[in-house]
Amino acid sequence: LAGQSIDIEGPGAGKLTISGGGASRVFRIFGGSSGVKDVISGLTIASGMAETGEDSLGGGILNEGELTLAGVVVEGNEAKATGSSVVIGNGGGVANLPGAALTIERSTLAGNTAGAVASSGVAYGDGGAVFNEGALTISDSTISGNGAIAAGGGGQSASGGGIANVFCGVTMANNTTTDLGGAYYRVSTDGTGSDRITRSSFTNNRAPAAGGIYMFDTALELRQSTIADNVSMSSVGGMWFQGAKALLVENVTIANNRSTAEGQIA
Repeated sequence: LAGQSIDIEGPGAGKLTISGGGASRVFRIFGGSSGVKDVISGLTIASGMAETGEDSLGGGILNEGELTLAGVVVEGNEAKATGSSVVIGNGGGVANLPGAALTIERSTLAGNTAGAVASSGVAYGDGGAVFNEGALTISDSTISGNGAIAAGGGGQSASGGGIANVFCGVTMANNTTTDLGGAYYRVSTDGTGSDRITRSSFTNNRAPAAGGIYMFDTALELRQSTIADNVSMSSVGGMWFQGAKALLVENVTIANNRSTAEGQIA
């Protein structure tokens, strides 16, 4: 979709499904045009596949513009990459690229997978549901049962400098990764990133380290939220906060997170 604002309104996520058939990405939203804002609502985006060699992004949606998803289900999509050197398979459900803006509201992202396999090099498989390098706002939504294989962020992954993520009323549950941050993996590459999370829950997620949330070099405001029943197979069951950045925690429940070392939070 390029050059003009697009508004795709379905009759409801249970009534209309747009599928990639396991063979192709479902939507690509192009950027570069001032004032262009795209909206997709009231439908299901399913069975999308991004498989383009060593660099695969956004199985369901690849966003380079300004996109709002409202009342949408994104399920069963995959970003899959294989190769021999640096291999990237990010954003099973959605990949939001640098300079892009993504808003998700009243939606569900479930059963999406990001994966990468490198025969002799480095593999990155980030963001089973969402991989973000732009501006991201999620409200009143559920991110559940997604997986990231080879890197971090079974539910959601965000990296890059200067990113400000906002989550309000978000449920992240039953997500898994083979690396860091079962629900949420967040790295600020230049130390300027900041996140604000309110009225959200991170429960029953799994990772080798940081079962619920992993954050590096990022400022965080965490309010009225729950981090519970997450599992790490090695260190830090609930939240691992690395880097000397501002951390504000207010009215937050951290309970029953399990790991073999370093407790619930570090």
